[in-house]
Amino acid sequence: MDWLHSFRPTDYPAFTEPGLPKRMLRHLVRIGKITVGSKVLDAGCGRGELTRFLDELSIEASGIDEKLESVACAQKAATHLSYACCQASISVPFPEQHFNVVLARDLPEYGCDLFGHRALRATAHLLATLRPEGCLILMSRLDPLWSTRPGGHTQACFLKHLQCFPGLCQVSCLADSLMETTTWNWMMGRKPRAGYITAVLTISQTLRSCREWEQIADQVFQNHRQTCCGWCENTGDSQRPSRIAA
Repeated sequence: MDWLHSFRPTDYPAFTEPGLPKRMLRHLVRIGKITVGSKVLDAGCGRGELTRFLDELSIEASGIDEKLESVACAQKAATHLSYACCQASISVPFPEQHFNVVLARDLPEYGCDLFGHRALRATAHLLATLRPEGCLILMSRLDPLWSTRPGGHTQACFLKHLQCFPGLCQVSCLADSLMETTTWNWMMGRKPRAGYITAVLTISQTLRSCREWEQIADQVFQNHRQTCCGWCENTGDSQRPSRIAA
């Protein structure tokens, strides 16, 4: 989208820093098919840097975050944009079938068992806000630790999670560029290569209400008796006993 720069006056303020590496941003735009006029929800927006950056590119961006202070800061910096303080596992206060793309960045719900009730409900509520053929993108930082010391979910975890919902899913990992210190640590054999995991679920043209997405999530929760991976068993997910009892 560099062609947009030529339309900006020379005295116009510089673009807002998006809070993401440019390589990652290009990757998200490509896999999400984000164009001028797209409606994007940034779930886990923090102080709204990415939403303001997208808005400057004529992309209709909104944001949610569970921290009231962050949402207040984001709203103050861009009063014309829509923000909401909420937990995705409880509700997403935006209309159903409203967005073309929903980007979920390191939501707390995905920090434990991806087959837990909170994680499944969060995905259901985010999917409910998507238009037909829209896509949900889960993004997570790949912790550069040794394989004997797992530091988070793997690509397989996110793939199994998204496959529980109807749609076409794909998972990939975008490694850090050669300019990053983490890449040099990998090249020198000090640590595994770091990057970002992106898990994408593209829904079909079938219209589903929020309640229908919730029913899918609840059914998956009842059917799965194991955690998504060994790492999340040490995160203190309090939902595990209740699921076994069910």
